[in-house]
Amino acid sequence: KHAFRGTTLWQTETVAREGRAGDNSSLAVDDGGYFHIVYDSTSSDNPHVVKYVYQHATGWQTEVIGSGETGSLALDTQGFPRVSYVDCSAGRLEYAFQTLTSWHRESVDDAACGRSTSLALDASDNPHIGYFDSQEGGLKYVHRGAAGWLIEVVDSTRRLLTDGEWSN
Repeated sequence: KHAFRGTTLWQTETVAREGRAGDNSSLAVDDGGYFHIVYDSTSSDNPHVVKYVYQHATGWQTEVIGSGETGSLALDTQGFPRVSYVDCSAGRLEYAFQTLTSWHRESVDDAACGRSTSLALDASDNPHIGYFDSQEGGLKYVHRGAAGWLIEVVDSTRRLLTDGEWSN
């Protein structure tokens, strides 16, 4: 569900109805005031799928980004969505971005499986991702620059919060 403040009261509307939708959601608002959401969807047919749903003038549109979970969403300077997520079945951190015609996906860390990705874009729309890698046991930071992706280990002590993860 999507909740928003009307003129005097909070209102809700359902944006996804399939299976178990809405886990690990990430929200962004574009310059036009429309909402964009990335979330995990789980059903018997597709156990872990990252989906993108966005609001437009006539309602909501949903798109499948790929297999995975724990997505984080940012809108670039042109308003296109960019998403980081983990695909533990393949053991990697993924980065996806949309253009006018389609979604494009890149494997960022081929030895990663974990939780809690957090994506931010700099002024040039270069992605910066923080994430917990449960395979190697550490908090990592990755960013893309002119030379490609650079992965750095921020903390490898496996010092976890009470819920078992670092906070974003």
